[in-house]
Amino acid sequence: MEQNRAVIVTFVGIVAFLTALYLLIGIRSSPIDQSISASLHDESMAQREMKKLDAALNRSITADTFQYVGNFETPFRMTGDNGQKRVPKVNQPARPRLLLKGILQKDVPLAIIEDEQGETFIEGIGKIIHGQEIVKISNNSVTLKDSRGYHDIMVEEN
Repeated sequence: MEQNRAVIVTFVGIVAFLTALYLLIGIRSSPIDQSISASLHDESMAQREMKKLDAALNRSITADTFQYVGNFETPFRMTGDNGQKRVPKVNQPARPRLLLKGILQKDVPLAIIEDEQGETFIEGIGKIIHGQEIVKISNNSVTLKDSRGYHDIMVEEN
């Protein structure tokens, strides 16, 4: 039994010695020492970054870095640029003058239209008079479409 006790005491002593040695090594590389060295490292890194920032802010630009060469475009435009430039309309024939004399409101509305020669037409939507198509008939106007685009004619009261 005495021998077992001696073995146990020897084993406990070795474990205690190794534990003390481990703790001493751990104290030498303690977080306090690490935080001091890290803060010194961080200070030098912070100083380097501040130098870079100062250099960027104090840099003077000698060349013109931006030159706008496009045309002004309003930011309030409802639709985007479709990439097609408008071609000026030249040498288009004059639009024949049509006069709206009245409108018949039935199941299918009809427009009473007179041309310059005095010829009267009573037509509905989709009909073409002298190259102008009737697109819309409202209470007091008619919308026509031709090669130049859309235009409205109003009822003329005499």
